[in-house]
Amino acid sequence: DFTAWGEVGMATRGSTAQVLAQAGVALLPTALGVALSAALIESSLCGAVVRAGALGRLAAAAPARAASEAPAAAPTAPAAVLVPPPALPACFDTAEAQVWEGRPATLLQRRMSPQRDPGLDDHRIDGIAVLPGVLGMELLAQAAAFELGRPIVGLRQVAFRTPLRFFDDRETDVGVRVVRAADGALALELLSLLTTPGGRQIWRTHFSAQAIEAGTPPASASMALPAAPNLTRTAIYARYFHGPRFQVIDAITEVGTAGIAGRVREIAAPWLGEQPSTSQISTPVWVETALQVAGLWEMLYHGRLALPDALEAIWFAPPGAAATAGTVRVEARPRRVDPDVGGASKAAVFDCACRDAQGNLLLLLQGYRSIPISELAADLRFDALADGESPHPGERLAKDAAPSANEANRHG
Repeated sequence: DFTAWGEVGMATRGSTAQVLAQAGVALLPTALGVALSAALIESSLCGAVVRAGALGRLAAAAPARAASEAPAAAPTAPAAVLVPPPALPACFDTAEAQVWEGRPATLLQRRMSPQRDPGLDDHRIDGIAVLPGVLGMELLAQAAAFELGRPIVGLRQVAFRTPLRFFDDRETDVGVRVVRAADGALALELLSLLTTPGGRQIWRTHFSAQAIEAGTPPASASMALPAAPNLTRTAIYARYFHGPRFQVIDAITEVGTAGIAGRVREIAAPWLGEQPSTSQISTPVWVETALQVAGLWEMLYHGRLALPDALEAIWFAPPGAAATAGTVRVEARPRRVDPDVGGASKAAVFDCACRDAQGNLLLLLQGYRSIPISELAADLRFDALADGESPHPGERLAKDAAPSANEANRHG
């Protein structure tokens, strides 16, 4: 039951509002009434809710009831509780309902920048901050969990369509649209808001995926490889563009033509705002390590730098999964490496896994496809590797080659 509304409704007709105001009755602001109505609709409340401000002389005119006239106490019953909508994940600022292509949808938004989201500052290509694929997938997973009211177990058909760049480190409105597609899949798109010179606003799609709402990952056996040479972290990150927060490889322990394995270096510093790792769904540090380990294999055997292009599926670590720092093993097994055609480097496809110290599967990436973006500079190439042999780094690697001027400039 509502008191009289202030800007709409019957109380606005004739002199009603004036009479009520003279009587000391406070009218309900429309914005507050609408917000309360929406909360009631979305709640599971059973019972009555009375919302009113000051009642003035109307309250004073109510007849006093003698104690002897008081009704007998009713049996105690649980109080009606107004259940709010699901809490907005900390990684988003707003959420709004939409209709997208004739279907109900939700758009969650976050205003991002290297200043607000420190991980962006250490993920620069040619000096420009670029949204890491692993953070994009975390935003997709968080949005899906908000929509469903529970975490998802993974993502499928992940496509990294176009990079999301933060030119001049400007703030950018980033959104995730969630919609139930005609085939029943929960479709997810990561977007950024572009304002044209004419003032028109356009949402651009950068990543897309479908949620894996339930199920378990397929079995994945661990692999044995030859022991790795002395591939130091300094040598590795002389060839990668990642700053300190994204230098997640602790060590490479094994490598061969059949694959590569290493250890995760747990990063305590936040990447996405101040969001702690305990509130993350996709364990981005583990996923990032898997992608970098696969990329290092391409550097060793093909002398090229590659970036993520697509994923057939990623199965997240189950809730509560934990591993002692420094013990998470990451494996990347090349499924296919397309040959160079006419001098153009072609894609490589990997299956990657993260395991605990006992070899139990924590996280699985199926069909990770990379796309080469450049050949390694001559002074950053590893020694030539014979097919079927583990690499034997030469003098350049042993001396922990310093980054070239071009690579150094990528950190801004």
